[in-house]
Amino acid sequence: MASTQQFQTVLEDLGGQLGLGPLHFADDYSCSLTFDGRIGVDIDYNADTEEATLFSALGPVPDDRRAAFAEEALEANLFWQGTGGATLGVDAASGQAVLAMRFPTDGLDSRELRERIERLVDVASDWRDRIESAAPSEVGNAEWTSV
Repeated sequence: MASTQQFQTVLEDLGGQLGLGPLHFADDYSCSLTFDGRIGVDIDYNADTEEATLFSALGPVPDDRRAAFAEEALEANLFWQGTGGATLGVDAASGQAVLAMRFPTDGLDSRELRERIERLVDVASDWRDRIESAAPSEVGNAEWTSV
C-alpha cells in the first residue's frame, strides 16, 4: 500500500526529474504545476483511497459552443479514445472544460507519474487549442481526431 509519505517521495523524485527540485504537497495534499506557461496540472492525493487525481482546466467553453463541445467530449470519452485515458467534462458553475484522470498510487513511481502527467499535458494542450480556436460554426463539423 502506498502511504502519503511514499507518494510525497514520488513527488520529490518527479521534481528532480523535471529540474524543479523536490516538489511538496500543500496542506490539502495538492501540488500545482504549469507547463509551457499555459497548461496547468493539479495533482491531488487522497490518503483515504490512496489515489491521485491529475486535472487540467482547459478554459471556458462559450455558451454557443457548449452543445457541440459536449457531443465531441462524449465521443472522445468513449473508451478514452480521444482523451489519452483521461475524462473530459465541463464544470457547470464556471463553464470551464476540465480534463482529469484518477489512478491508484500503490506501486507508482516517479517515472510512471511523469508519463501520466506528460500524456495529460499533451491531451490538454490539444483540447485547449480546439476550444480556443474553433469558431462557433466549425465546432459541430470539426474533425477532432483521437489523441
